[in-house]
Amino acid sequence: MYDQLEHTITSVNEISELILKELKAKEPRLDYLKNEFKNRKVYLLRLDVIKTEQEQNKAALDIDKMEVLRPLFDLFASINKEIVSKMAALKERQFERVASARKQRKVQKSYVTAPTPNIHHF
Repeated sequence: MYDQLEHTITSVNEISELILKELKAKEPRLDYLKNEFKNRKVYLLRLDVIKTEQEQNKAALDIDKMEVLRPLFDLFASINKEIVSKMAALKERQFERVASARKQRKVQKSYVTAPTPNIHHF
């Protein structure tokens, strides 16, 4: 069980680092992120299955073995926190772009339809 757990959390961390790297790019590829989040979800579901199996077997966990895995879980928590932060920043940038595009569209429309352009948008 511990080998499976170690492999799964290591895989989650590797995928999470790829996601974080992409989020740090100037223009993150949304399709790539979507795909990597799907891959990550598969491993997170495996972690849930491992937890459920452990609870059903009611086997006592070896504390020493779990301590070896603790840095992997700590790394996951750290990466996940950074991903949440980067996603919030990306969301904010996208909102700003939409607002800017909407404003630009209003200005262009006023130039096309009005005999005298209305520049109050600026």
